[in-house]
Amino acid sequence: MQESLIAMKIVGHTDCKTTANICTQVRDEMLKKATVNMGEVFGSRENG
Repeated sequence: MQESLIAMKIVGHTDCKTTANICTQVRDEMLKKATVNMGEVFGSRENG
């Protein structure tokens, strides 16, 4: 939780919920991209 408060102060949000919502969205997007990338890597190993 302390990390969220630090991030909130750095980016200038007045509500930690705003920061948490943005961080969650970014994390979810990063997880989706990582899943696609891993699928490509492991898929190429199976095919080649």
